[in-house]
Amino acid sequence: MDYTTKSCREFVTVLASNEPAPGGGGAAALVAALGTALGNMVGSLTVGKKKYADVEAEILALKGKCDLLQNELLDQVPADAEGFVPLAKAYGIPKDDPNRAAVLEDATVTACKVPMHIMELCCESMDAIAVFAAKGSRLAVSDAGCGAVIVKAALQAASLNVFINTKTLQNREKAEEMNAYCLKMLDTCGKKADDNNNGDNNTDNSLQRVLDAGKLTIGAEGNWIPYVYNDEGTGDLTGFEVEVAKEIAKRLGVTAEFNISDGWDPVMAGLDAARYDVVICGVNPKPERQEKYAVSASYAENPFCLVVNGDNEEIKSFEDLDGKVCANSPSSTAGQIAQSYGATTADADLTGAMDMLNTKRVDGHINNVAAVDEYMKSRPDVNVKIAAIYEPAADQKYMVESAAMFRKDDQALCDKVSEIIGEMIKDKTLYNLTVKYFGQTVADSVSLYK
Repeated sequence: MDYTTKSCREFVTVLASNEPAPGGGGAAALVAALGTALGNMVGSLTVGKKKYADVEAEILALKGKCDLLQNELLDQVPADAEGFVPLAKAYGIPKDDPNRAAVLEDATVTACKVPMHIMELCCESMDAIAVFAAKGSRLAVSDAGCGAVIVKAALQAASLNVFINTKTLQNREKAEEMNAYCLKMLDTCGKKADDNNNGDNNTDNSLQRVLDAGKLTIGAEGNWIPYVYNDEGTGDLTGFEVEVAKEIAKRLGVTAEFNISDGWDPVMAGLDAARYDVVICGVNPKPERQEKYAVSASYAENPFCLVVNGDNEEIKSFEDLDGKVCANSPSSTAGQIAQSYGATTADADLTGAMDMLNTKRVDGHINNVAAVDEYMKSRPDVNVKIAAIYEPAADQKYMVESAAMFRKDDQALCDKVSEIIGEMIKDKTLYNLTVKYFGQTVADSVSLYK
């Protein structure tokens, strides 16, 4: 059913119901159409005005393009619902059906197509709004800004419908290709929206934004003992990274609010999509990240180790990974280390990786020594062992360091957090947290604290 023919109230009522459609993708498409229409309105208020006679032809052409964009975006509302139907049916296939995995894989890719197209249309809309904002009537410039903000929200919403599905794809190369395409649109088009949302768009108000909100929102991967995990007794979120983040928030004078993902890839994607202010999750400040993100001072050192099945006598060093399979996210530092030694990667968190090693479905897994050590203590029944400790070259010391990650434009917030980290090193707060979670021997070996 095409719900775009309903009244606004009818659409909202259906959206709030238990009906499977419309959903997030359809809502994103509708919102994007509204944002596009706001930009188009600026064009309508511009044509016919003597003051803008020299740009009238360009504005008229752009209005024609936006008319088409609005209609195509509205067409994506029912299209998104239709694209989900095969996936819903695929989930209903019995798990013992040998064709289930292939059908589910194809249906998942299909379900991603409409939200990705919505993102593409959002980017086209953003380009148009940028022209309306620059050349259209000054009396309606705020409407162009509103349109940009709305389309950006739709862009981010549509991306979530992609990321949640690519996470389940078995073809990780395809998944990463789709994720990268979406992340590029989020980065490029999101910046265009920021450039057109108000007259103060070049001002970095990231620190003031957090202070005004009274909270610092933090993205991290959960189920990662002893870094980020839920206490077995209380269920409370705890761990080294959690306490670091809470202390930073405390010194900012705000509360810490956590957004926990069950995998690594969604963590940075969530930062790109502005779902939180910062990622504090054992992220190393490698050069490619420093190019894309604002990176704080390092607050910890987390050496990596290579874990193999306890019966494996073939793999004794990282060099032995050539031609092998490592259970690591390909986009993570650990995954990239594995790839640098000639291994292929199979996406998995720590628990999943250990299970795959125990059953000999993969050859290795790379993770922080502390996390692996804690896991092995808690699960002595799992037959795994540490085969080697990663030793980065002198000019790659950053590979074992952890820093907070912010969006590139949030430099003011990043600088303040770096200042706080410096204070936490000086007053031994970080040293004491390291002792608490990893032991004094580890704390005494951390060069950052000396």
